[in-house]
Amino acid sequence: SECGSKLTLAFCENLRDLNDRYRRLSLALEGGARNAATEHRAIAEAAIERDAPRAIEALSSHYLATAQYLLETYAE
Repeated sequence: SECGSKLTLAFCENLRDLNDRYRRLSLALEGGARNAATEHRAIAEAAIERDAPRAIEALSSHYLATAQYLLETYAE
């Protein structure tokens, strides 16, 4: 990674592990009107272009949409 910070990389790995549970739930229920591939592409493009504000917005939006999807699905 270009980051070079072991602490930052460890923190990101921990967040990824914690997020895995919700990702698996979402994938098991995939269906709906969302287009996760488009969301993922936007996140990746922003990261590759080193556009941190856009990457943050895309990732935050993706996480919020996933959380909302799970809440609505499991509330039924």
